[in-house]
Amino acid sequence: MASRPWETKEWKTKREEFIKLKGGKCEICGSTDKLNVAHPTSRESKFYFIGSVLREDERLRHLFYYIKEVCPKCSYASISERKTMKPEFRCGRCGFCFEKEEIKKEERELSNCSVSYPLYNNSKNEEFRKWADEVWEEHKKEEWKRYLSFETARLLCNRCHLGEHLFMDLCPICKKKYKSINYKTCFECNPDKEKLKKRIDEEKRMEEIIEIDLPCGKKGRVERGAYEIMGFFEYCHDSCNKIQDCNFIKFKEELTGDTKELEEKDIAEEKWLNSILEGGEERWSQLTDEEIEKSKEILIRLRRGGTKRKDRNNSDSVIA
Repeated sequence: MASRPWETKEWKTKREEFIKLKGGKCEICGSTDKLNVAHPTSRESKFYFIGSVLREDERLRHLFYYIKEVCPKCSYASISERKTMKPEFRCGRCGFCFEKEEIKKEERELSNCSVSYPLYNNSKNEEFRKWADEVWEEHKKEEWKRYLSFETARLLCNRCHLGEHLFMDLCPICKKKYKSINYKTCFECNPDKEKLKKRIDEEKRMEEIIEIDLPCGKKGRVERGAYEIMGFFEYCHDSCNKIQDCNFIKFKEELTGDTKELEEKDIAEEKWLNSILEGGEERWSQLTDEEIEKSKEILIRLRRGGTKRKDRNNSDSVIA
């Protein structure tokens, strides 16, 4: 079997016949320059294909499913066990706390590769490895025959051929520029082009690094968005040996003049919020509308800054 079929005389003859059959122009844009015979080939890997064959066998279907312990509230699998606090378990996503008896068990599905790859690499599965190699070789022969038969081939120009490999296609409006297959039109033909352009320019402006005067007396570089929107910074982009003395607490002190009172207030509010979150749905359902709005405001403020990070990390905070 030739390693390069497109170099054989037989394939070149088939190619000329195929071009005449398709009218000698690109099937997408109609160009007649630099035409290519595009053969859509399978992108699946060996282990993905072997896994798909195993999945079709009813006797082996059980290999693709397993039981996972998840949170009883949000069904998220990030469960951590607490040694000193009750309830014993806590969800890392929603913060819900529960006992071992409440853990929910769900059936999850494995991907093709997650099953076939460990089976193939197990030294005890010589027979399975031999069978898998034979199935894969047979699959490649079928793909090769399909490639040489021109059954699924398309006649494309260089640009459209490259676009298909990059998951792009021709804009249906201007029929000149190429776009991602995820969009309906190219950027220039988009009716909301001006809005998109303003948003892109604003995002670039917010990501811009600017220089500010740090509390330590030096110049620091921070992102414009973090500085303008949030009003503080946690660290500068330049490495500094005194970085712990250059945090947003000192910066807040310059603005307010009294950080100790603010810190005590933040810690008290954080403890109040933690008591609500740890109480679960029952505690949350007892809140009034005013308390709900207050808890939202506290959560937003604490996530933006509030108390010192080292104080929050040392506490058993569910929002840290």
